[in-house]
Amino acid sequence: MKRASILVVDDEEKTRRILEVNLGHSYDIHLAENGAAAMDAFRQHHCDIILTDLRMPDMDGTMILREIRRGGHPTPVIVMTAYGTIESAVALMKEGAFDYIVKPVNLDQLDISLRRAEQHVKLLRENEQLRTQLRSLEGVTKIVTASPVMQELLKSVGQAAATQFTVLIEGETGTGKELIARAVHDLSPRASKPFVPVNCGAIPRELLESELFGSERGAFTGATTRRIGRFEQADGGSLFLDEIGELPLELQVKLLRSLEEQAIVRIGGSDHIKLDLRIIAATNRKLRAEVEAGRFRDDLFYRLNVVKLEIPPLRERPEDIPLLAQHFLLKHRQGVGKEVMGFEPAALTYLKSLSWPGNVRELENAVVRSMVSCRGEFVQVDDLPSDLHMPASGDARNIPSTYPEFLARKKALKDAYLEKLQKAFIIDGLRANHWNVSQTARALGMDRRKLQNMMKMLDLQQSKT
Repeated sequence: MKRASILVVDDEEKTRRILEVNLGHSYDIHLAENGAAAMDAFRQHHCDIILTDLRMPDMDGTMILREIRRGGHPTPVIVMTAYGTIESAVALMKEGAFDYIVKPVNLDQLDISLRRAEQHVKLLRENEQLRTQLRSLEGVTKIVTASPVMQELLKSVGQAAATQFTVLIEGETGTGKELIARAVHDLSPRASKPFVPVNCGAIPRELLESELFGSERGAFTGATTRRIGRFEQADGGSLFLDEIGELPLELQVKLLRSLEEQAIVRIGGSDHIKLDLRIIAATNRKLRAEVEAGRFRDDLFYRLNVVKLEIPPLRERPEDIPLLAQHFLLKHRQGVGKEVMGFEPAALTYLKSLSWPGNVRELENAVVRSMVSCRGEFVQVDDLPSDLHMPASGDARNIPSTYPEFLARKKALKDAYLEKLQKAFIIDGLRANHWNVSQTARALGMDRRKLQNMMKMLDLQQSKT
């Protein structure tokens, strides 16, 4: 594993050499005797951490910090200061310094501060890797996923887009059915033509027919002008009928006729208006079950169900959760008004353990709420909304019947999650350090014996191949 590098900046040679000797066994050390030399060394070596004296001639620690931040670098800067300038160091932390150490330097205190900075650098790198992965996934579909099952779905989307067939999309609420529908349209020869969405469940029943097919002047009370419906608006492109399962039976008949004839008749009119469009329908219900229950016409079902795309719920693709969480963080960061950089690993582990009944839409909402609550640069477990705290392994349907039973269930869920989190934490640390226990303990900022005890409790071997 690559060692972290530290740029030590101090105008006193003795201080530089003492720090080099004491830190050199754990870090790659670069030395600079003043601010100008420090900036040259930083540009040349791209050091992970800067440890600088506050008071120096010409370019002091304050100027170094401001120059680093002006360049857009999130590098942790630790300031060394004498007792008389602690107030200045605290003011500097408000400008973005990571920590300050009082001179003469206490090496134990410095070690703690450097470990924290090293962990901060690791977090920055992990979140940058997520951002890089996001950038590599960006494309015409605008769908963020690393899941094999979703990759297969996207292949099917591409195949469906190349045809003119009607597409039926099934998926739970919040899984992103409209995104898939737009992908079908954007990848098709109709991409330059309109994509017209209609939520069949959101439009009042008495207005839905007019909304879809349009109306002539005088067709009903209040119809003072001709109205062009969504079918005509989508001519040449794609009409997306979201929540098609909510369509009343009487309108299902008219929709079927329009599909068969490739034409519509406006309300109050008699002309058959020929159209060239593709229908993409979506539902959070199982339409075949709706047909069997008599709530959906079987002939319309067969007309729609030519190419079927099923979106898996988020709980079946947990590998997408870190990517999606980072995507939503970047999307909403400006609106929230905070420079939140990313997520602590424990927070992502926790998010991956949840069942997400509201799927991607619920995750996006949770990320925004977490950013609002976040008090630092990275979202922590404590920043996550409390009403999310139900691991996927917990059976929420089996509701306790007494208060003592509720307390027992609550403790069981909490203990189960803590054990899962602890194991993920230790294994992640060991893997990152090639299962070297001493190195892992140092990287995690914990006592070696404590780590060994936790490994024994979790039945983890000290060496892995």
